[in-house]
Amino acid sequence: IEMFTVLSLVMEVHLFFMNPCREYWGDIASERQMVRIREKYASCGDDDPSLHLESGNRLLAGMGDMGRQFLDLVTQTEAEVHEYFEPAPGGTLLGRIQNDILELTESIRQAESGGDREDTGGDGSVHIVSCHSPMREMEVLHDHLLDAFERDPGLKPGDVVVMAPDIDTYAPYIHAVFGREIKNGSGDSLQIPYCVADQSARTSGRITEALFALLDFAESRFGSQEVTALLDYPEIRNRFDLSEKDVGQLVEWFSATRIRWGLDGDMRENSGLPRFEENAWQTGIDRLLLGSALPGDGLHLFAGILPFDHIEGSDAAILGRFLTFFETLKEWHGDLGTPRSVMQWADRLRRALGDFFLPGSRGDAEYGHVRGVLQDLARASRVAGFNGPVSIDVVRAWLDRQLSRRPMESGFISGGVTFCSMLPMRSIPFAVVCMVGLDAAAFPRDARTLSFDLMAARPRAGDRSRRRDDKYLFLEALISARKMLYVSYVGQNVQDNAPMPPSVLVSELIDYLRKVCGMPGDGIVTRHRLQGFSADYFTGACNRLFSYSADNCSAAVRKRMPPDAAPLFDRPLPPPDPPMDRLTLDTLVRFFRHPVRMLMETRLGVVLQDSERRLDERENFQLNALDSYLLAGEMIDVCRRRTDLETIYAAKKSEGVLPPGGPGRIAFRRLAAEIGAFNRRIDSLCGGTRAGTVDLDLHIGGFEISGRLGPVHPAGLVQTHFA
Repeated sequence: IEMFTVLSLVMEVHLFFMNPCREYWGDIASERQMVRIREKYASCGDDDPSLHLESGNRLLAGMGDMGRQFLDLVTQTEAEVHEYFEPAPGGTLLGRIQNDILELTESIRQAESGGDREDTGGDGSVHIVSCHSPMREMEVLHDHLLDAFERDPGLKPGDVVVMAPDIDTYAPYIHAVFGREIKNGSGDSLQIPYCVADQSARTSGRITEALFALLDFAESRFGSQEVTALLDYPEIRNRFDLSEKDVGQLVEWFSATRIRWGLDGDMRENSGLPRFEENAWQTGIDRLLLGSALPGDGLHLFAGILPFDHIEGSDAAILGRFLTFFETLKEWHGDLGTPRSVMQWADRLRRALGDFFLPGSRGDAEYGHVRGVLQDLARASRVAGFNGPVSIDVVRAWLDRQLSRRPMESGFISGGVTFCSMLPMRSIPFAVVCMVGLDAAAFPRDARTLSFDLMAARPRAGDRSRRRDDKYLFLEALISARKMLYVSYVGQNVQDNAPMPPSVLVSELIDYLRKVCGMPGDGIVTRHRLQGFSADYFTGACNRLFSYSADNCSAAVRKRMPPDAAPLFDRPLPPPDPPMDRLTLDTLVRFFRHPVRMLMETRLGVVLQDSERRLDERENFQLNALDSYLLAGEMIDVCRRRTDLETIYAAKKSEGVLPPGGPGRIAFRRLAAEIGAFNRRIDSLCGGTRAGTVDLDLHIGGFEISGRLGPVHPAGLVQTHFA
């Protein structure tokens, strides 16, 4: 203020200030301030006029402290004042509240004094909503906006602003509700155009998130889950021409080849661990590549490598595209461990963007945003004149700070509903102003002060305060709404429906509305149900609960209907094409094991996949019960074929089933001894004869069944189970 005063001596200075009240309100006090004043001057009576205990308007007194201090500073200057005030239309509840603030009055006094007061409590200009979760807040907000557009055909999505204390927290729920296709009962689209502003690239960008995942590879030991997690990012996956289905196939291969962690034995040795090649990436990749060229039958090694027998045809192309990604990742990992100058890091990071990312249409803006930050990194290095080597940790910390602070350009007020953070000076008039997430712990926000902050220790008028800023921001939003004010918070526990308090500012507004409208608190706050398909939204039991969702309506109707078991088919299936009159024995066994699965897969083409397999990054230290059981079953079969145990050991060691080193050989020998005793017992029961096989070719009821049975002894078919 002093600087502007000095400037005004040599040039014109125009200061624009949005004053919420046309009357002088520098001496009003909130109820809390009145209590402190009475305690300080206890010797004076409560009604002593010398105390100047005047609230004027309790909303202005409780929330306007920051504006009042600034107004006092401005009025102390010798400025020429031009005032312009325009009252709000007084026919609505919102207009009454705004005019009370403007005139420094309270409608409650008119009612108490017998004055006329129109009851405008149910005109729909003020909504206070309590929900169970942020997701439900967005769903209820969507319905309320649709209702506002239906009631006022002149209202456009660009006339609506939705503010949240932390927009990054609410962004996923905003996209989940406003970004999906919603239709009403007539099939008309109910999708509302929108944009989300003020999001930082660090929390909202997929490319940024993937870039930091790549930066974390500086200390990586190349765990199987860690590597494949990078391919969950579409921008990286598309860069190497891999589909989501391809990644699922790769995960199955890595699980089957038992890749756990480490590039090879050298990497493990450099980490201070014993050198062994089993369960490393290089061993698994060698098995996959060799398996695409020649069979191994689970036993036959080539140059000490056991081929993986389940790669054929186009699978080799998927493996090739993954290897391109893997070699790029290996090069990146090696570069991360080498300190270099900031300028060199900026160049390497720009090259990494081109190596790993294919932004696509939705990621172009973010891609350009990240490149701009990297240009700033190079520019900062030139300005500082520092060319010394630094580690990647320093660069990562700088990028984290820059991308967290700098919001992406998001087109504020772009024609759709604008979602943004609650920031000071956001008092732009909108027809509809919505504030969401106003929970007790979320708003007003508390700022942590440092112990050496002398301004916080001895504050003066005009000093910034996060909490007082938020109070004044709430007051500005209340004044800025032209037609409707919408406030929502999480006010019910999602587990037991227990009530949860709103922000103190919302409580003040509720208290004010209770006295202005003469309505009970339950009549002011609308408490919504836990689920959007609750019958209360569609039966008219409560006129304040409604929904435009046809899907939720169908679910509510279905929920009220008596349960029934509908048949899977309402007519016979057509004959199979081609005819299923030629069956193998394996197909017949598969049918009897699970008839429903066989029906769904072969006749309906419905393949129900098992749950997602999560890769294990821990190497084998001992054979667990399942691995021992499966290994024993394979060893019994190969022993009956008179295969040497050393051949089996070499194959299982290369496969990564056995623990590395001596523990693996000891576990194998112990299991081999048990299997030897088991086979000798079987041989004694079967007379010591060698088992054979029987080929089947049967014609039964118009079907041909072919297959092979074994092991068959002279005494018959012998079934064994090692457990």
